[in-house]
Amino acid sequence: MVKGTYDELRGLKIPKNPQRQGAIVQKKLALLDRLKEGLKQVVKFDDAYQVVAALTLQGQGLQHMSAALYNAPAPSGLNAEQLNVYKTEVEKLAKPLLDQALESYKAAISRGIELGGYNDWLLLAMKELNRVDANQYRDFNFKIFLLEQMDDSRLGKSISGSSAETSSVDEMRKAWRKGKKSEILDSISNVLDQDSNHLEALNLLGIYYYKQRSPGLARLVFERAQSAHPKTPALHNNLGILELSEGDQRQAILQLKSAIALKSSYEVAVSNLSSIYLKYRDYKRALGPLEDSYRETKRDLSQGDEGAVRIASNYAAALTGSGDPKRAKSVYENVLDGKSRDIDVMMNYAILLVRVLKEKKEAVRVLSKIKFVSDNSQVLGKVKDLEQELEQLD
Repeated sequence: MVKGTYDELRGLKIPKNPQRQGAIVQKKLALLDRLKEGLKQVVKFDDAYQVVAALTLQGQGLQHMSAALYNAPAPSGLNAEQLNVYKTEVEKLAKPLLDQALESYKAAISRGIELGGYNDWLLLAMKELNRVDANQYRDFNFKIFLLEQMDDSRLGKSISGSSAETSSVDEMRKAWRKGKKSEILDSISNVLDQDSNHLEALNLLGIYYYKQRSPGLARLVFERAQSAHPKTPALHNNLGILELSEGDQRQAILQLKSAIALKSSYEVAVSNLSSIYLKYRDYKRALGPLEDSYRETKRDLSQGDEGAVRIASNYAAALTGSGDPKRAKSVYENVLDGKSRDIDVMMNYAILLVRVLKEKKEAVRVLSKIKFVSDNSQVLGKVKDLEQELEQLD
């Protein structure tokens, strides 16, 4: 119903006929008041996601009304003095509405970050606020890697401790490393025949179904494992990644937080959750955990390990958003000194050099490298845009 009011407000155009303008403006203002009142009721529910959506939609309504007044056709036949008077009166009406819109966007962002309301409405509020003030919530257009790391690590010893079960677990781990489907399922079944609630076997089976794009089966297995082993962080992490894959970010965040609550130093869940924070430019929450993850995985950068490279790139993006682009540069240099040739990471580095640090010489070198290793038309288009921006630099 509230969205319908907003659509009606936007659909009502201020006509050129001065005799009709006043009535239409009053009707639009009445619709705006109705929209604001309806959104107040939504905010009262105190649901983080709904609060962000309501405040952002209110900002859009106010911004639209302001723009409609500014852009309304001036009555014909006015002399210069009369036109100035008309514009002054329009300013008196339109400017306060624009100010209120910006306050609504700011409230949506602050409440969203405070309450954890990470959704598209939050990004929209940042985008609209950035249009008016380019220094607020700037979008650097970095590629943010949404980390979706399943934890397939060894999860404790067998319950019985028998030599037969130990041997079966060893065979299961070998099969998992080899990656052959038939051997994986057979070896997991052998372990579960001996212990139906074996933690590691159930976890690997859930991950297997997840990788086979059978989310329903993966969920059944993970939930069964969680019922038998409720205090296992890896199961909460893996269920969180499953929720992400199915588009339920709210539940994913809850599961990842549960994993970290069970073990605060649990690096896999910490880096997964931090990448979500980073996506929504919550640099304050993202930076510390990403720094820890970077420190833990930095040694793997020399080999171009994909997970380490993505964590490093996210860390550099968080540093940039937090106002420390020089440290971000050193992180990208560490990545590219290794074996990684990830185009997205190189592009992130180029963006930092061109749009933030404005280091022309190094930027030219990196852009040339991207052109050498990629023939993707979209990538080359982005390179061309950055080269054009470079030409504007002193």
